[in-house]
Amino acid sequence: MIDIIHYKLLDNTSVNKSSSLHLTKCTGCYTGINRNGHCIISIEKKYSIIIKSNITDKENEVKKKMKVIDQMISDLIMDIKNLIKEQEIPLNTVHIEVDKVDDRDILIDNILGYSNSISPSSKWLSEIYRNNKNHNRTNYIFYTDGSLKRDKEHVNMGVGWVQVDNNEEINKFNAQTKGWPSSTRAEMIAILTVLLVANNRSKIDIYTDSKNTITNFNSYKVKSNNYRSYIKLDNQIVWELIFKLIQMLDLNVTIHKVKAHSNDKWNDRADEEANRGRENDSLILIKNSYSKYRYQLQYYNNDIDMNPRPFIKKMNNIYIQKEFDNLNRNNEFQNETIDKNISFRIIKEKYRKKGITMSKFRNFKDHNLKAFNVKKLMDELPVIEKLKIRRPDLYEKELNCVRCNKEKETLEHLWECSAAANDMIIIGIKSRNFLHKILGEHKKRDDIIEMLHKYTNLERELRLFHTEENTEFYRKKNYLSFDKKYVWDNKGSLNSLLRGWIPKDLFQSLKKFFNRKRQVEDILLRWMVRLNKWFFDRVWKMRNEKMIEWETKNNIFNKDKRMSIKKKKEIRIEQMIKVKEKRDRNIVDTYHDVKQLVFFSKNLNKGHSYYVLLGSSEFIL
Repeated sequence: MIDIIHYKLLDNTSVNKSSSLHLTKCTGCYTGINRNGHCIISIEKKYSIIIKSNITDKENEVKKKMKVIDQMISDLIMDIKNLIKEQEIPLNTVHIEVDKVDDRDILIDNILGYSNSISPSSKWLSEIYRNNKNHNRTNYIFYTDGSLKRDKEHVNMGVGWVQVDNNEEINKFNAQTKGWPSSTRAEMIAILTVLLVANNRSKIDIYTDSKNTITNFNSYKVKSNNYRSYIKLDNQIVWELIFKLIQMLDLNVTIHKVKAHSNDKWNDRADEEANRGRENDSLILIKNSYSKYRYQLQYYNNDIDMNPRPFIKKMNNIYIQKEFDNLNRNNEFQNETIDKNISFRIIKEKYRKKGITMSKFRNFKDHNLKAFNVKKLMDELPVIEKLKIRRPDLYEKELNCVRCNKEKETLEHLWECSAAANDMIIIGIKSRNFLHKILGEHKKRDDIIEMLHKYTNLERELRLFHTEENTEFYRKKNYLSFDKKYVWDNKGSLNSLLRGWIPKDLFQSLKKFFNRKRQVEDILLRWMVRLNKWFFDRVWKMRNEKMIEWETKNNIFNKDKRMSIKKKKEIRIEQMIKVKEKRDRNIVDTYHDVKQLVFFSKNLNKGHSYYVLLGSSEFIL
């Protein structure tokens, strides 16, 4: 047995509404025994609850001492209920009744992330709760929906629902929400707000068109039994709040599936409210106030509401992408004309066999092809102009392409070289045939092929043969061959695809012929993987054979091309010295010119001082 000093819950309207308990010492009652000026209650220890929250001593308006505990009364009720269940205390000996309007207001504000009722969403939900309480409703029907819209830089989410009684709309709600954007999360938050406006011990039927939400609702009970399973759930915090409310308010909740876009009257109304909520100024922020677990992963003070492993992987990819974008060599691609996402996905995609794509590269052949695609994308292929920079002692400045011996060998020259002309024509023909194959029985297959015609020809050929002047004769004669009559619009060609960057115009043009974005991505991925393979086999391999032949004639072997660490260090130091000398020379010349200029100016305006910013230093002349 233990002795406890008896305190009573202060029920005073003058106490500010907050998420705390206000207690005053009992002066004497029939429950306790007066001992040394204290009301003492003796109970068994197993029937007691330890309050671990912070406790402070304060005074009320009449200077009476009281204790303030940083814990909501609803949380205390939950602890009491759990104690009753664990210790098997007879329910007829316990009476708990917490269904006050003020307590519900505190509950709403605490879950929505606010400590007071300044939020319009909180006020709206409190008004709906008061309406339901005044009418003593115990059976509810709600139609809920969530809305998500992605812009170029922002993602907006909205929630909305309507409350129906006797086939009439009696209440509605909509608001905007933020954090961890997904359509499923918006649906879940809509369900969460529905529970906040229902009376205790009520039966609630919720109708939604989100099958994923219903599946997760039914499976959460199993997955939330241990922290290992719980932490792997997406939207874990929202799900825990939903089931916490169901338990706290003693609700009987059933979720029903409604077919989307089936002209269901009330489902369409919920969709309207969700769309309005997306544009609404009223904001809902979910706060993790009732978790039964002691720890919650955070990122910059934001709760991580998803599986940590995919989150860490996603953040790592974002940092890598950010570092890649900040490279000076990629400045030319920092524009809105290139679709980077698809371009990078093509590198990861493997050559397909029998319709199956392997995400992992399991042999040297596939690995070499991937390395080739990456270097081509980054303009780091070992073409002769790059080799001159790396090893100026082996490759002379005047050295031209070893295939044509006419022009400097750059990345673009690989496909523009006259020695590769026939191979590039064959690659163009292969591309057109492959597009015919993968488009299958599409109704507008011929229109798509014609639209993609310029992307199967080099820019050099388009400028020579597909101008209005060169095609005028064939157009007047109405030739059957589309290739003879085609006029290029000076936008897009095979050149950009060979480099590896996919133009956004190409994606948008294809999107007009397909309903789903994934279909367009699939066509582009399959086509580009084949294109890279053809270019690697027909152009790059042949070029390397010619290059090896030339190097052998000039007595350049692999051992000569391998540079020792000492040699690399010497070259790097030499380059640094050259850069420093050039910079110092520019500074001296600039300082001399500025000094002459300022000296001349002082002769015209005597008594004036001139501040000259030179490099990172400031001089007063």
